[in-house]
Formats: sequence, C-alpha cells, structure tokens
Amino acid sequence: MKPWLVLALLIAPPALAQQTPSVLGHPTPVVQAPKTAKAQKPHTATKPAPKPAPKPEAPPATAPETVTTTPPAPAAPAPPPEPVIGSDSKLPLPRFMSLNNDPVNMREGPGRTDELMWIYHRRDLPVEVLRERDGWRLVRDSENVRGWISAIALSARRTFVVQGADRPLRSRSDDTAPPVAILKPGVVGRIRSCVPASPWCEAETQGYRGYLKRDDVWGVGPNEAVN
Repeated sequence: MKPWLVLALLIAPPALAQQTPSVLGHPTPVVQAPKTAKAQKPHTATKPAPKPAPKPEAPPATAPETVTTTPPAPAAPAPPPEPVIGSDSKLPLPRFMSLNNDPVNMREGPGRTDELMWIYHRRDLPVEVLRERDGWRLVRDSENVRGWISAIALSARRTFVVQGADRPLRSRSDDTAPPVAILKPGVVGRIRSCVPASPWCEAETQGYRGYLKRDDVWGVGPNEAVN
C-alpha cells in the first residue's frame, strides 16, 4: 500500500452516529414499537366485487313552486342522554380496556364457534368496549376494527398506543419541557393518570416515565379522568 494512502486512512474522521438532539445536551432515547404484526388475519376467500347499479334517469326539469310557510317555534333543548350501562359488568359504555393475553382472538360474534376474524399478538393494546353479551365484549381497536373478544382476555389496566407520528414523552406537563424519550408510532404503554381539565396524561413505557398529550395517543377520552 502506498504511504500517502495509509496516512489518509489514519487521519480520516470516523462517521458520526445519527443522534436525536435534546435540550439537555444528550441524545434523546427513541422508543420503537415491536416489529411483530399487531394482528394476523385468517385466510378467507376473496368475494367478487358487485356490479354497479345503473344510474337512474334524471326527471324533467319543472318550474319551482312558491310556497309560503310560517317558521316553526324553537324546540326545547333535548335532555342529556342517559348513560349506557353494560349488561354484564354494570359499568359505563363505551369504555377503554386493554388486551390481557397474547394471543387474543377476535370473532364475528359472541361465541367460540363464530368465525375468527383476527388474532392479536400485542398484550396491553388498548381497545374500546362498545357492547356486552354473556361474557363477551364487542370492541374496536385504534384502527376502527370491530369484533367480539372474550371478557377474560381483557383487563381494566389503562394503556395507550401512539398514532400518526413521533410523539415526545416530556419530563413535565409542559410543551417546553425537555423530552424523556421520543415514542414511535405503534408504541404501547401504560397510562398512570389523567386530569379531566388537562390535555396531559402521565404515562410510562419501556422504562421511561413522563407526560404525553392525550390527543397524541389512542386509548383515553378527551376529558376522561384516569386515576
């Protein structure tokens, strides 16, 4: 090897690792979601697309009639709707819960003989309970998939899933607070507490604890209190 080539290799600076800047002067940890699929869909035959219905013919144009009407009196304000209570749990509906097992089966109906729709492999994934029937719960997940899950596969433990984009887990409930970690979409964690009047929730995931905007995650209502 030529001497000048050896000298160039010795003085060349090593490539810098890509880091996430932090106001603390240190790289902010980045929390990734597991690479395993959230759910597996059983194989089903593809149904042929239905043929479009013929468009109805437009009726002939006619001159508009002039009708004079008296405006109705303003209606009285409707009373607030009565809260819906689950037939099994006697708890309010809808409400958030989380998957207690791995795997968890989602079916088309409330029974073990009903067709299997999805197999979830994400313990602690939040779901919203919509209905109850004989030990089964009709739930929807963060992607608006709906189906029936056995009640014993659900937990009252409150969790969240990050959606849309990277979200900062901050050291305080303040937009200017330094981030403890950056959470990637799909990260699941625990909700420790939420104050109804506050847009922030205290949360933790994979050993990091801090504050998240409730609008940045799925698994908690807009003004819901979590203790």
